[in-house]
Amino acid sequence: MFSVFSVQVSVAHETVQPTSYEQYGARVKTQKFYRVKGSKVAWADFDRIRENYPELRNYSSLQIEEWLLANFARVSELQLLLRGIRSSHFEVDENDVRTFIHPPEYNRASVGQGYVEGHPAPMLFDLKGTGHADEVEVRRQVKIFGDAKGDQSLIDRLRLEHHNDGLMLGGEGLAEIIRSSALQAGHDLGMFEGETVEPLFLIDLGFDILKEGNRGDPAAVIGREPHFRGNSFPAPKDFYLDPKGFFQRSVTGAEVDMGSVEVTLKSLANYFKFLGDGRNPQYSRPWMDGDWLMKLFRQRSVSPNHNDTLWARSELYNYMKETLSPVWEAWQAVRFKKSDRLDHFYSARNLFRNMNSRLRDSGLSYTSAWEFAFSKFKSLQIIHDPSFQLAILSDIKKDESLFSLKFLMRLIEEGGTHSKFYDDYFKSRLQPGSGASEQKRFIIREYLQRVQGLPFDPLASCPVILHHRDGKK
Repeated sequence: MFSVFSVQVSVAHETVQPTSYEQYGARVKTQKFYRVKGSKVAWADFDRIRENYPELRNYSSLQIEEWLLANFARVSELQLLLRGIRSSHFEVDENDVRTFIHPPEYNRASVGQGYVEGHPAPMLFDLKGTGHADEVEVRRQVKIFGDAKGDQSLIDRLRLEHHNDGLMLGGEGLAEIIRSSALQAGHDLGMFEGETVEPLFLIDLGFDILKEGNRGDPAAVIGREPHFRGNSFPAPKDFYLDPKGFFQRSVTGAEVDMGSVEVTLKSLANYFKFLGDGRNPQYSRPWMDGDWLMKLFRQRSVSPNHNDTLWARSELYNYMKETLSPVWEAWQAVRFKKSDRLDHFYSARNLFRNMNSRLRDSGLSYTSAWEFAFSKFKSLQIIHDPSFQLAILSDIKKDESLFSLKFLMRLIEEGGTHSKFYDDYFKSRLQPGSGASEQKRFIIREYLQRVQGLPFDPLASCPVILHHRDGKK
């Protein structure tokens, strides 16, 4: 049963986060995931992790690092079948097994959970690069490799197949982190409205993804804030482009999956632009720099001495700081000091726009989706905010759905006030020629009778205009 009252309202940039596997709906796949020996944390945003997960707030960076490896340095059971085929050989601890889930459309990605002693609630992380979810595809590749009978040209052809090895290149992961950080800096500094689903860590799995001629590149797992996937919609062209990823977003509208993003912020655009024909994200400085930096990390952290790992990791931190130097200092000064109210407004508004389609796609009925979204709005403490109610009304005027209309009525009644502005809108739908169906007219008449006893708020004839962070209306 879908739990509608336990969603986490976070101080993170993805402000509405799932707190259990059950909240992802009935269409998830489950699979065993095995601990990979020899994995190391290549990068982690320790400050953001402590901010997002209070259970880890008193942990040292070394303790967090060990906790991340114990819980998320893992690959799927299916991926083990591709050792020596799509990756170099690696060892796993067969006695250290967890169950992770693959939500719909998560092929090489998963959602995993970890625990802290004394805290019974699971802590969820969205993971990318943890191995295949598609058994049919894995069996196909195993057969092709067997049928090749050692013919290197046929093996190379398999290893060059695009986006189906089940894993993620370390350079790809580092590129995603630097792109996401650039976009979040733009949001935090008030350049553009919105949020990102922030990356939290990058684990070097210690083995390679095999390419042609047995050449290998480091495999890695990226950990991100947990989220529900939402509808895509474009960003301003002077913020970023995403020609291959199509502007993927969470259900609250936060940007996610930066594998093919080209950041076009004026102060950073020169570094992030695609090279060559401008179409292949692998031919960009973030990806190419990420590739050699992850290889350098692998070389320098091979020693069992943890100080060598810290030294190797410092190169990645210095790279990020240097790359984002035009905005770095200003960003660090504000990234944990933003207005919760404004963040929650954007999250709640975008959630409303997405819930009708995406939440129902997860297997929820309209009633469940309604309750699910409404519980989030109440948690965000925003249902009494006239700016939010009016933004919802603006959306309702566009889609005119019965679902949306009833939702707004409930918002007003739960908020405990009504106004001339809402009354005028509802009464206009009762006028001849308004196009409202008889069912809508009945619902509106019934609603107006119910609210007669509510206090009247003269917010009235003049809707509130919420100013965006960039100063535009």
